[in-house]
Amino acid sequence: MTSASSPELDATLAALSSNPDDADALAALDALSEESNGQVHSDAATRALADAVRVHRERGDFELCLRLLELQTAAEKDEGRRADLWFDK
Repeated sequence: MTSASSPELDATLAALSSNPDDADALAALDALSEESNGQVHSDAATRALADAVRVHRERGDFELCLRLLELQTAAEKDEGRRADLWFDK
């Protein structure tokens, strides 16, 4: 596990923060999910996803929250935390 989030994930989350409907960023999010088979490989990436979910939830970007929660849930190893994420979803 590395301590930094991936540059691709960081760029995608930044683009979605600016424009949650950005088709290119949404496609990149889907590609990252498929490439990593749903696995986020660092604590920083996990935190970045959690922060993005929080921000987009506050903005009312619920469809995007669902996509981010799916990626986050697939990456979570702790069963209790996975249950919490499923509940959030």
